[in-house]
Amino acid sequence: MIKCNAPFELEEILLKHLAVADCAVVGAPDADGFEVPKAYVVLRPAAPGDADDLMTFVAERVARLCPQSLMPTPVLGQQPELLGSPAERRRL
Repeated sequence: MIKCNAPFELEEILLKHLAVADCAVVGAPDADGFEVPKAYVVLRPAAPGDADDLMTFVAERVARLCPQSLMPTPVLGQQPELLGSPAERRRL
């Protein structure tokens, strides 16, 4: 169980970034065995931004009680079909 921010809350934040076309946030184990959010992101074509920009963008907008609110963000390029259905999200 993710304790700090719900996946949908982090998805809402990511979707406010101008470079993000779509995203999915799922739980993933960290080095200590806890579950933390991990985002998969589809960028808009020719949009400025990279994983570091997205991590900073999210960190500036989440509660300060959760310093590690998101694992490093894999950028999927332009592959929106990976994020569409719940079945596809389970594969992430």
